[in-house]
Amino acid sequence: MKVIINKSKYSGTINVPSSKSYSHRYLIAAMLSSNSSVVSNIYYSNDVMATLNCMSSFGCEYKKDSNSVTVFNNNTIFIFNYLDILFR
Repeated sequence: MKVIINKSKYSGTINVPSSKSYSHRYLIAAMLSSNSSVVSNIYYSNDVMATLNCMSSFGCEYKKDSNSVTVFNNNTIFIFNYLDILFR
C-alpha cells in the first residue's frame, strides 16, 4: 500500500482538560507552528515551567497569563532543523 501525505494547514480551537502531560505537548506543538498560538487551560507545574524556560532558550517568545500562554510566531523551527542536521 502506498500512502501520500500532502502538506496542509490547520486552524481552530481545541478544548481539553488541564494536564501536565498535555501542557508540554501543546506548548511544544505551538512552538513548532508557523503561526502564533494560544494554549489555554495550562497546568503550571514545575515541569511545565521548565519547558517554557527551555522554549525561551531556543528563542521562542511567549506571553504567560494566569490560565494561558500565547506563543508568538517565530523561527524556532529552523533551530530544530539545524539540530537535526548537527546530530545525524
